[in-house]
Amino acid sequence: MFSNYYHYSWISKIRTVFRKVGILKLVKPFFVRRQKSYEEAFHFALKGAVSAGDTVWDIGANVGLYTSQFLDWVGVSGEVVAFEPLPTAFQALVNTTMVHAYKNRAILECVALSDYSGEATFFDGDKDREGISKTAHLADFSETKSGITVKVSTADLIVNEHGLSIPNVVKIDVEGFEEDVLRGGEKTFTNIACQHLLIEVHFARIDERNVGNSVSRIVTMLKKWKYKIQWVDASHLHASR
Repeated sequence: MFSNYYHYSWISKIRTVFRKVGILKLVKPFFVRRQKSYEEAFHFALKGAVSAGDTVWDIGANVGLYTSQFLDWVGVSGEVVAFEPLPTAFQALVNTTMVHAYKNRAILECVALSDYSGEATFFDGDKDREGISKTAHLADFSETKSGITVKVSTADLIVNEHGLSIPNVVKIDVEGFEEDVLRGGEKTFTNIACQHLLIEVHFARIDERNVGNSVSRIVTMLKKWKYKIQWVDASHLHASR
């Protein structure tokens, strides 16, 4: 019912209020497509976007769950570039990828993508049993709590400096910094070779960052770049040509 309006400011405000009073989990099922579970819908959207021989970027790869699947889907003629700045997660990503049959088709970058180049503080989130955070994220310049220092670059700089191919499909999962990644990759993501952007939108983290209706700006940006917009579910956006 609301699948075309998740980025609208009034929907975002309702979500924020529901989140603050603790009832978002109760109403969320009404916003999610009934035929698929939360993560399953995104999985099938990704799989449907990737073809054999594609170049796929996994931005926010963590330990490499999707990276491994992308390698399966692109096959021996494709390529997967995975970006993960958290050292513990990056090492797990390396371990996961190096045992894959198509490991020679993987490029692993220990860097966070944003809209600037340099260094930044990176915060750990809640850790799993292996001590790896699934919710680690970049710090805003105004945040002062302690974290680790990581390298930061932009998609456009990475393409130029590392000689990477323009991706055909991009997965973005960056804990509230989705807009920053897109701004830093305008030349890359507007290239006609880039056909699909699949983005996990972290509404709660965006609220915490106090950056306004970032999601609406993302949709406006993507439409300007000639993408068609479809919400896979209440937290996953698929932009396609």
